[in-house]
Amino acid sequence: MLSRLPEGVTTELGPDATGLGWIYQYALVDTSGQHSLADLRSYQDWYLRYYLRAVPGVADVAPSAVIPANIR
Repeated sequence: MLSRLPEGVTTELGPDATGLGWIYQYALVDTSGQHSLADLRSYQDWYLRYYLRAVPGVADVAPSAVIPANIR
């Protein structure tokens, strides 16, 4: 691969796709008040993360908020 780069170009490793290498952070907010935190987390886990990972250049989508399994 290096032999195919233009002369004088160097390479380096970029940040990893963990919480230590975040490039973009987002929050799901329900302004209607019709969805619980568990609903929003479920949407994140089952739909949104796959849509975002399909974007070219996105390495990973890692949720940062932990929601307890038993929300009452």
